[in-house]
Amino acid sequence: MVARRAHDCVRRNGIWRVDVDGKGLRRLTPNGGEPSWSPNGREIALVAFNGHHTEVRVLNLATKAERVVSLPRQSVESPDWSPDGSTITYDTYSGPWAVRSTGGRPRPFDLPSEAGGVAWSPDGRKLAFTARIAATNNLDIYRADANGRHIRRLASYPVTSGESDVDWSG
Repeated sequence: MVARRAHDCVRRNGIWRVDVDGKGLRRLTPNGGEPSWSPNGREIALVAFNGHHTEVRVLNLATKAERVVSLPRQSVESPDWSPDGSTITYDTYSGPWAVRSTGGRPRPFDLPSEAGGVAWSPDGRKLAFTARIAATNNLDIYRADANGRHIRRLASYPVTSGESDVDWSG
């Protein structure tokens, strides 16, 4: 089990790990938040503050080494692994991006700039995401192919407050 300490999770306090029986509490990182386990359980994608912006880092649990996988000068949030562990998606102010989990050049998804909260389907073939449409003040829920193509709006509802994410069942 992994958790972040609330308050200012990106700048201090870090990510902690505890066994399901409540024993073995240990700090994994001195700063960071929004932890996302890799499908094989060997790494955690996280958001950390680098002094200027937030960035997506991947923490290797065996070596404790961290590597940055997002672009510099790009504030990020909500990292999420593809089911096969090959890709990490994350949100920016300009929309969602994807990068190979081993590193490389991140690429923007061909999704609306208002899109956020990208979630992979369990089989990795589809994405779900939300988009807050300013003109209507609605939050729309969409589905697309894993490459960002063939976008289909599934639902739309008025937003009263706060942010919303989407996730797949089963």
